[in-house]
Amino acid sequence: MDASEITFALSQTRCNLANDELLIRDMAEIFISDVPEMCGRLEALYQEVCDNPQMAEQMSAEVRHLAHSIKGLARTFGAEPLASLTERIEKSPEDWLASDLRWASLINRVGCETASRLAKELGMSHAD
Repeated sequence: MDASEITFALSQTRCNLANDELLIRDMAEIFISDVPEMCGRLEALYQEVCDNPQMAEQMSAEVRHLAHSIKGLARTFGAEPLASLTERIEKSPEDWLASDLRWASLINRVGCETASRLAKELGMSHAD
């Protein structure tokens, strides 16, 4: 997935949030600051399970929670590639934790790129 595949449904977001630009910006700020951090945490959890496979069951609840949170924020802005990826993780965190390392890196990269792209789309600053 490259950055050109990252799109948003901002007109739908505005409609869903009653065209409240302050609320939209507040939600965008949360997305821009929290999504990269949460995606990084997912990747860190994956690494922890790689180092200690017996932790997979214990980590799956946190993985599911993080994926659910990211998915919700992504859907708020119509960021479907990120929402789809995290929905797959949420549905089966154990499978994700047992998957190839590239899958863990992908979620982190897509999350960071999506946050950066949203900041650009809304003319907001983004601290990498």
